[in-house]
Amino acid sequence: MTSEKQQTDLHKQLLTPSLLLLAELLGSQNFRFVGGAVRDAILERPIHDIDLATSLMPEDVMQLVEEAGYKSIPTGLSHGTITAVVKGETFEITTLRKDLVTDGRRAEVAFTDDWVEDAARRDFTMNALSLSVDGVLYDPFGGVGHCQQGKIRFVGMADRRIQEDYLRILRLFRFQGQLGRQPLKKEDLIAVAQNHQGIKNMSGERLWQEFAKILVSPGVAQVLPLMIETQVLSAFLDSPFDIEKLLNLATLETTHSATSPLSRLALLLTLEPNRMKSAAKRLKLSRKEKDSLLAFAVTPNDNIYHDLVFDGGEIALRRLLIQAACTGSLNSDSLTIVQNWKQPSLPVTGKDLRDQGLDEGKEIGEALRRLQNWWIARSCTPDRQACLDFLRTDLFSN
Repeated sequence: MTSEKQQTDLHKQLLTPSLLLLAELLGSQNFRFVGGAVRDAILERPIHDIDLATSLMPEDVMQLVEEAGYKSIPTGLSHGTITAVVKGETFEITTLRKDLVTDGRRAEVAFTDDWVEDAARRDFTMNALSLSVDGVLYDPFGGVGHCQQGKIRFVGMADRRIQEDYLRILRLFRFQGQLGRQPLKKEDLIAVAQNHQGIKNMSGERLWQEFAKILVSPGVAQVLPLMIETQVLSAFLDSPFDIEKLLNLATLETTHSATSPLSRLALLLTLEPNRMKSAAKRLKLSRKEKDSLLAFAVTPNDNIYHDLVFDGGEIALRRLLIQAACTGSLNSDSLTIVQNWKQPSLPVTGKDLRDQGLDEGKEIGEALRRLQNWWIARSCTPDRQACLDFLRTDLFSN
């Protein structure tokens, strides 16, 4: 297959003085930008990670870097990746590869010097692009046109790409949600449906990494029904799913700049605690993520200050938006309070209660609890003197 190529100025978005030095060390003909950085440069999107590839063997790359006086680290030598530190900048460089054996989760690879062969093992055409340091764009599978048209297309046969790595099923939906402007191919969706069981063997961390991005993607309304239709969603989450309320929440979150994959996951799972616990376990959520997820199942307190004091502003805001997504009505007064909230401290401490003659332990704890409830009921506004006056009255009456 002959690689299509064209001269561009895309390299100007990616090059730094250190990268130019690195290219000179390795030889510009042996060195290109690959993957998402090239795609995002074409789409004029923010560029976060720059992936670099070379036709040189990893040991040769390390030798060239070290002979020039820079540091090299064998980050993933068996997979062809080394890290070079040049003028304080860190770069990962991977030798071109071809797949020998794949099992749906990992691949056994061999090194190659064939750029098209390396591109052929990538997932989507828009991720199979490469760019030289002087701006020559190499496009063996029509990825430029697909970028511009918003078409998410597999490199080669969908069935084969999916069976090489089942996570590509979620990546298909993630890219469609983020960048897709044209429908997915019917044949690709059939391949997804036929291979959806492969998702069950994926690690929870990898699933959540992709699914979280799907949940907050601009095209989530189009993508989630496809994931249900192809049985992908039920392969790793317990049904039923409430897409309508999730989409209500997505609109509210976007309006109030409060986007969260966890709150959307909670609504997708119909705010059912047992299903949320099951999802947290399957997706290997951190303890903090699990606690936040379960907190969204709680109905906002009638006194919004209660939620603000005990759970913080973020949880309180998301509960309000979830409630609005379910009821169709947003409590604007509570929203204003949450948006302007600055966490105050109860102006009385345990020492103040000891000074009032209370014993350590349970007696002080119970008095503080009553004081805090009184203080919250008054919008956390009573000052120290008012709190002390309440304590004296409360203790006298008890």
